[in-house]
Amino acid sequence: MAKLVLHLAVDPESGGELTTIATTVDRGAIMHAAGAAIKESQDQIIRLDREDRLLGQLQRGECTRLQHALELALPELRTSSAAAN
Repeated sequence: MAKLVLHLAVDPESGGELTTIATTVDRGAIMHAAGAAIKESQDQIIRLDREDRLLGQLQRGECTRLQHALELALPELRTSSAAAN
């Protein structure tokens, strides 16, 4: 079975490759990062929707796919999402 690993990386402004500076398999840290990624994607829906409805709808689809993928990898995310709603 595959294990989840969270990588903390530096993204150079010059457009070069990402450089990993830390990794962790801590489930709490991974859950927090997953929640933050979903929230960021949801916030982007709102921003894009104001500019262009089509872009907002496309982002909504991407957000849904992200959430489903993360819930498959982190089943406990499903229960924490349900509790938040």
